[in-house]
Amino acid sequence: DASISGFEADATWQAMQWQGGTLSLSGGFDAVTARLDSGVNRNLPRIPPKRWRLGAVLDWTCIWWCGVGLERLTN
Repeated sequence: DASISGFEADATWQAMQWQGGTLSLSGGFDAVTARLDSGVNRNLPRIPPKRWRLGAVLDWTCIWWCGVGLERLTN
């Protein structure tokens, strides 16, 4: 048997709005932990690392948009 738990959070904020456009900022975090309930090596393989995300999106009059993002993975 194994114990698996996880957490995920995302947030988006409309930082600026002007005639015909918006600037939105976003961020997020997710993590999963998984361990066998018994044994010598209790860590389970192929569990993704913790992940942090930041991003920004420019949107003009629904004709075009541009986005940029940063993602960091940690153990």
